[in-house]
Amino acid sequence: MVKAFVEAQEPKGISEIEWVANNDIDPRVRRIAEESVLAIREAMQTPKEVAQMREEVEKLKTMNLELVQKVDKLEQELKG
Repeated sequence: MVKAFVEAQEPKGISEIEWVANNDIDPRVRRIAEESVLAIREAMQTPKEVAQMREEVEKLKTMNLELVQKVDKLEQELKG
């Protein structure tokens, strides 16, 4: 069950997995549950980083377009 939550990156399962991490008698199971919670939380943070990167790419595209326009303008002035 824990593996399914991790693979689905399902944050709804965190509370149940945390319960396992805190209450299971087998230390191996607790460790796997703790690692699973961390994996799910990391997966939840990724979209914020991706959104930030997209914003940066859009800014770079805008800057690139402005530079191309300036170069075109300078070329026209040199020809004219």
